[in-house]
Amino acid sequence: MQVISIQSQVVHGHVGNSAAVFPMQARGLQVAAVPTALLSNHPHYPTMRGRILEPELVADLLRGVEDRGLVETATVILSGYLGSVEIAAVVADFVERARQRNPELLYVCDPVMGDDDLGVFAAVGLVENFRDRLVPMASLITPNQYELELLARCKGRSAEMVAEAAAALIGRGTGGIVVTGCVLDDTAVGEVETILCSSPDLHRTSVSRLPDPALRHRRSFHRLVRDGCM
Repeated sequence: MQVISIQSQVVHGHVGNSAAVFPMQARGLQVAAVPTALLSNHPHYPTMRGRILEPELVADLLRGVEDRGLVETATVILSGYLGSVEIAAVVADFVERARQRNPELLYVCDPVMGDDDLGVFAAVGLVENFRDRLVPMASLITPNQYELELLARCKGRSAEMVAEAAAALIGRGTGGIVVTGCVLDDTAVGEVETILCSSPDLHRTSVSRLPDPALRHRRSFHRLVRDGCM
């Protein structure tokens, strides 16, 4: 099974393709990893080097993926952190071309935009790009609870809200939804849930929530991204 994974890459630490590629390979999958950003480390540290890549470079790498015939042999396209509206457009165009060549391709979209403790940290315009183009074309999306609210333009902490938001997105074309990082009104104290939205039911799995001692550093980083300094 071939996966085309379009995400960030770091030198030190485990996020984006630097977290996703090895587990997929360990499961026997063939992975074509396309970077959208090259960074020294994930944002849990006081400093971070590197940058979001130029959209022309990402587009050229994806053309190379097509040249090598990987679209025809792939089963899944996976996208994560995109970094800019321009890269989002490049990825959307690629998915559309790929599906013309391989109609059986699944597109899994992780709409990385923000979190409830940080707010929106995606570049200006990315929320709308995800909402209006990438998410409706996805076979499956994996937003966190905050991102689900952004996509569905709703807010609340009830299971009913999650179900209604998921139904609204599915009604616009999204194939399926798995919501991560959920803390709802009835979630057990100290727990966090992953919720599979399978209309009309919600399938909920909870685990213990770990503390995040590096939140201060993440806030500093995401302010830089939001303000266009990265």
